[in-house]
Amino acid sequence: MFFTRFVFTVTYRPGSKNGKADALPRQFEVANEPGQPDVILPATAILAPVQWDLVEEIRRAHADKPPPAGCTPSRIFVPQQFRQQVMQWVHEAPSSGHPGICRSTQLTRRRFWWPSLGPDVEGYVRACSTCAQAWTSRQLPEGLLEPLPIP
Repeated sequence: MFFTRFVFTVTYRPGSKNGKADALPRQFEVANEPGQPDVILPATAILAPVQWDLVEEIRRAHADKPPPAGCTPSRIFVPQQFRQQVMQWVHEAPSSGHPGICRSTQLTRRRFWWPSLGPDVEGYVRACSTCAQAWTSRQLPEGLLEPLPIP
């Protein structure tokens, strides 16, 4: 319908004579041999095995004891010896990007629980040297003091 208003002729032009051809009319070669897939991410960027190893280690360490009162069944109770590792994993993982206090607490509470989770995460984030170096003040710089005129 739209093109009926125009008078034009469609003709074939070989690719060798079409100097400004884009990627659409080009036919790409497909590899016939199935080989190793191209690596998109380096092995250091794959974080899932580290995550599951930590969670399984926590579960094994506390498997013989029931979780304390206040721990919901959907969350994993973290014993004292693993709390530092959990906070480091949540806050310093390359995929998380050093979130602030509120976001780190939210991310930790999604899967884990311990009685002093909030204050512990807050203390960990406040002590993070990377966050301290990157932090900038959101207040305007103070102006110069000027004396008031004498009435």
